[in-house]
Parts: sequence; C-alpha cells; structure tokens
Amino acid sequence: MSEKDVTGWDYNDLPFEVDEPPVKVKKRKPDLSYFWIFNILICALILIYIGVTDDVTPEAKSPSVATILVPESIENNLFNLINVERNLSGVHSLTRDSKLDYLARSHSIDMGNRDFFSHVSPDGAGIEDRADYIGFTCNLSTLKENIIVVDISDFPSEKIVERWVDNGGDYVNILDSNAVSSGVGIFISKDKIYATQVFC
Repeated sequence: MSEKDVTGWDYNDLPFEVDEPPVKVKKRKPDLSYFWIFNILICALILIYIGVTDDVTPEAKSPSVATILVPESIENNLFNLINVERNLSGVHSLTRDSKLDYLARSHSIDMGNRDFFSHVSPDGAGIEDRADYIGFTCNLSTLKENIIVVDISDFPSEKIVERWVDNGGDYVNILDSNAVSSGVGIFISKDKIYATQVFC
C-alpha cells in the first residue's frame, strides 16, 4: 500500500524521492492572552483613576484655612501693623528681636498645646520667668506682653491688632514709647490662632 499524506497523494509515484511526506500544518491561532492582559490592565487603571478623582470632592481639593496660613507671614504682618499703629500715634517704630520672637512664639505654642489662655503658664511661669530661662535681659524695668486667641474663621491680622487696640492694657503696651524692640509669635492649632507679642 502506498504511503499517502493527509492530502491523499501517493508519494511513491513521484519522480523524485521524498524523505518524509509533507505534513499538513495547522495554522496557529495568535496567542491573545497578552492582548487581554494588557487590555484588562488599561481598564483597571482607568477605573482606578476615575474612582480617585470621584472621591476628591471640591471641598477636599481646596486646602483648609489652616494649611494656607503661614505662621512667619502672620507674625511679620502683625509686627508691621503694630508699627503702623504706633506711627499713627506719633510713636517711633519698634525693631524686631529674634530672642523676643522666640519668647513670644514659645508662649503661643505652650498656650495652644496645653489649652490655656493666660500670661502665666499652668506651671506659674510669667514673662520674666520665661525670659530668664532663655537668658534674655530687657533694658526696661519689665517686659510687656500682649496675648490673644482667635478662631481661625475670624483670622485676619488686622482683627487681632484691632482687638489689642480695643483692650486698654494691650493698647498701652503697643504705644509704650520706652519700648524699642519687640517680638511676635503665633501658633496655629486645629481651629484657633494663638498670638503673643513681647515688648522690650
């Protein structure tokens, strides 16, 4: 019996020798597994992106007031506004003192962290005690200090200065012609701003 391939041809009758009859080659289907994996990954990334952007509400996108406020900028603004108030009353400007800034800022931070509002800390330390602790000596007989706490929603620096001006004792400190230097320090808590100004 002659050898036939899948096509039914008899290869023994050929005028030349054939080592092996040709084999019918099945066409390979393209491997689509990578194609589907790639498409699934793209779809997943799109869904993740849509999910993330949908979760971010307009309120969440805009930073809170607390994240917009920059302590150093507020301190500079308060210091300048106090000098404007002094100048309007014919009193010379104060110079900025970094040690007084530190003294004021540390008291604001202490008030905010320990949730009190006073010139004297819960430990009984007043402005003179705090100055002694950092080795600061004032040429005036006593250091003077203004403090305030305001809600963040009622923030502008001008309002802080207005409240100091409206308070008799604070206003006397602001216009003290013997004072030559000052420091300002603020602390921003979750919903409040603590401000301290020290005069020397």
